[in-house]
Amino acid sequence: MPVTRLLADGSDMAFEPMPATFSGVAEPLQAPDGKWIDLP
Repeated sequence: MPVTRLLADGSDMAFEPMPATFSGVAEPLQAPDGKWIDLP
């Protein structure tokens, strides 16, 4: 299920978590600066 996050600049982006095969463990995507803000 896509998860919507709000970027620090106010824009939002829907994304899918990385496949477990990508790094051996499922991790959520992050903005290049790593500043994700969870939506309430």
